[in-house]
Parts: sequence; C-alpha cells; structure tokens
Amino acid sequence: MYTTDQDEDIFAETVVFPGANGQFINAYLARPLGVGLFPGMVLTRQRQAGLLNNLRVFPKAGWVTRLFSLAGLLALFGLLFACAPPRPTPDPNYFLTATEVPPITPAPTPTLTGDLAQILIGLDMGSGGAGFAATIYAQEVETGKTFKTFLPAGMHGQAVLPTSPPLLMSVQAPGTYVFYARLINAPDDYFYGYTRCRPNETCPDHALLAVDVLPNRQYQITISDKGVLLPEIDQPVRVPWVRE
Repeated sequence: MYTTDQDEDIFAETVVFPGANGQFINAYLARPLGVGLFPGMVLTRQRQAGLLNNLRVFPKAGWVTRLFSLAGLLALFGLLFACAPPRPTPDPNYFLTATEVPPITPAPTPTLTGDLAQILIGLDMGSGGAGFAATIYAQEVETGKTFKTFLPAGMHGQAVLPTSPPLLMSVQAPGTYVFYARLINAPDDYFYGYTRCRPNETCPDHALLAVDVLPNRQYQITISDKGVLLPEIDQPVRVPWVRE
C-alpha cells in the first residue's frame, strides 16, 4: 500500500518556466535524488474545461510525473493549454431554447421493415448525460422483439444539455415498447430504464414505462432510472412494467 511518508528517492516540486511570447507556463517537476545526468521527458495533456493554472490543485499531473521519476527519469509536466486563449463560455440555455437540435441517427438492429415509428431518446446518468458508450434497447412487451442501437462515448450534455444529445431511433409499429440502456464497458453493472423516476430522486416504483407507438408518429423519452429491473432480450417482458 502506498503511504505519503515512504521514501521514494525522488524530488518533486511545482515550477514555472518561460514559454513563447513572454508567457509563463506552470509545471510539475520530478527527478530522482542524487547528482548526475538523467534522461528527460516532457509531458502534457489535452486541454480540458475547468482546469486551473496552478498544478498544485491538479493532482493527476503530480502523480503521473512522479511515476516517471520513479523509473529514473527527470519528468516535467507542463500545463501548456493554460496559456491558450480561454474558450468562449457557452450559453447554458442554448440547447433548451433552440428551435431544433439535430439528433444522432445511427442504424438500429435488426433491420427494420414495414411501418415505423420514431423515438427521440435522451440518456441521463444523473450528471447531465451519458459520458460513456451505451447500447439503447427498445423491446416489444408481448413479442419480445428487441431493437438496439449505439450511443457513442462522450455524448454527455453537462452544462449545455439536460441529457445526452437526442438519439433518433426507429421501431416497427404498431407496438408497445419498453426502453432501457446498458453501458458498453459494464453492461451488467451499469444499466438504466425509462420509468417515472428521475435521477437523484427517491422513487418507490421502478416499473418500466411502456409506450404504445403508432406508424409514422414520433415520441420522446428520457432513460434515467438506475434502479430498474431489465427484461431478458428477445423475450416477452416479464419484469414490472406499466403503460405510459
């Protein structure tokens, strides 16, 4: 187990060094103890909203730099993008007030035939969106026929969307469908359903909401309940569900 008082035989500190155009760059420096010439390495990372210039409040920089120093390198981690012009602050209400937000339209499986209905789906894991790749499922309650589609990683809304960007999915109509999602990396541990429950709220009833869909109609749902029981794919739905 790592403890902060163990002897690592390295020296680490926060430093500032000059950059281009007279700007100064904050950095974290770590090197082995002792006198000598050490092989060097310069590290950086992509720009990310919310990072501060002072690396002392950016613990990952120090931790990663120390790892290379423990391997015998003089390592310098510079927050280079701190010197870049700040990004314009997005209007947090833009997507809420815009007249139209283009939805993502991946191809669902299995192949759709006949009359169709469209479902506009958002996935909310409780912090404004998905953030991870997920599979979205639409399952007919009587026949069990299951359509699924893919939500790419990083499609989270955070400050600008109440859910992930809308995903447009088609299903065969007419029919009665329940909707749910499983994360790609851990589908048995992280899954969510469309119910009356909302994120971070106490909810006594986690029954799936079943939507009666008609041909050539569009419906809108938000998948957000992590306390739901999910049905077995391609089987009639036997877990609790109620009509919307």
